[in-house]
Amino acid sequence: MSTTIKLAGLKRNLDSGNGRLYVHELGNPSKTFVLLDEGEAMASWGLKRFNLYTCAKPFSEPASQLQNVNWELTTEHGKDINCFFNGLSSDNQVKVLSIKEELESKFRTEQAIGIHYAEYGSMIPADQFSEEEKEKTDIYAFLPNDEEMGRCTNCALYVAEQYPGRSKVYGFYCEDNPECTHKEVTSAFGHDFCVIDNRYIVDFWVSLYTGSEQQSVFDLEDKNDHAKIKQIYGNPERWSVMVDGSFVKYNDHKFPENLRVKRVEVKESELAI
Repeated sequence: MSTTIKLAGLKRNLDSGNGRLYVHELGNPSKTFVLLDEGEAMASWGLKRFNLYTCAKPFSEPASQLQNVNWELTTEHGKDINCFFNGLSSDNQVKVLSIKEELESKFRTEQAIGIHYAEYGSMIPADQFSEEEKEKTDIYAFLPNDEEMGRCTNCALYVAEQYPGRSKVYGFYCEDNPECTHKEVTSAFGHDFCVIDNRYIVDFWVSLYTGSEQQSVFDLEDKNDHAKIKQIYGNPERWSVMVDGSFVKYNDHKFPENLRVKRVEVKESELAI
């Protein structure tokens, strides 16, 4: 199981002024790597992943004038990591993000995801059309991989691609999962979505594309999310799972039992959402 570690601050290369960022092992400054170099970072620390939120730019401001910076490293073994900002301890510079907050930050807005609008077929960007032309043109929202955002399956697969080894795509038909009562889902007769770490439902189709939800991420272990999970996704025991590009239905004898998600229990008082 991987361990998420938060860094205590930053250090930059003051000589080159190119804004490249460095971190080093606690008590061992000789073990240093450039955080912006993903391959080197992973090789040096055995990282499974790391996210750089707001630092990929040259720094000219004094440390005290820089806005908050969010760092997150995930290692295999959970070793302590320490780094500094301009050589000064800067715990107050870092906002700790939970995995749910990290996912929400990454998939909260179209801008964060990289959604772009273009004419269907030609893929000519929407901003190349006048407002009058747009009214006569089929403008669609596309994912960064140029798949249509309007298909929930595309959105689920896109999320899964960002978290290899940690993600699975699930889905259901509403006729098989009558506990789903969400209007946008029932009107589509079914729904597909991604689950990260067997715990976090990531679904920006329901939040951004339909505009019907504020959240893009729901935690199966957070009782505060259970009512919404039941409304949108019904009974997890009725979910099918995608294996090797095809869905295996929940009642199929080939369904991998280790991928079966337990039912979310919701009290009647929690259903008024």
